[in-house]
Amino acid sequence: MKKILVLNGPNINMLGIREKNVYGTATYEDLCEMIRAKAAELKLEVEIRQSNSEGQLVDWIQECYGRMDGIIMNPGAYTHYSVAVLDALKAVCSRGSYQQYPPAGGFPPSLCDDSGLYRPDLRPGSEGILVGTGIFCVILFP
Repeated sequence: MKKILVLNGPNINMLGIREKNVYGTATYEDLCEMIRAKAAELKLEVEIRQSNSEGQLVDWIQECYGRMDGIIMNPGAYTHYSVAVLDALKAVCSRGSYQQYPPAGGFPPSLCDDSGLYRPDLRPGSEGILVGTGIFCVILFP
């Protein structure tokens, strides 16, 4: 059975509490239950973790080496500036790390390059990026 780590970064634990008009009313525990149900359906072993601490996320990524088959990550605010998370992903994941970005109404211009394209800083450490499906992103991921 394949083992997948689902990592959630800063403030993801506040789903259902913060900015309901942007993130909806589903709670973090609702999200975790949906992930567990989909993992069972796909016959995957899934470990779900969340931290507001960059160092803790890096530690968990490093612990994956030789132990997990992949990482699905919503790095939250660390998407934009965490060299430490990027370095950890590049060290541990030659393939199999996916990042999730649920933009509400699209990415603001401040997060895009001159051509208008969104360029997250963690992309070089990832096999792919899942964008715009909100909390259902992991559920839709095959």
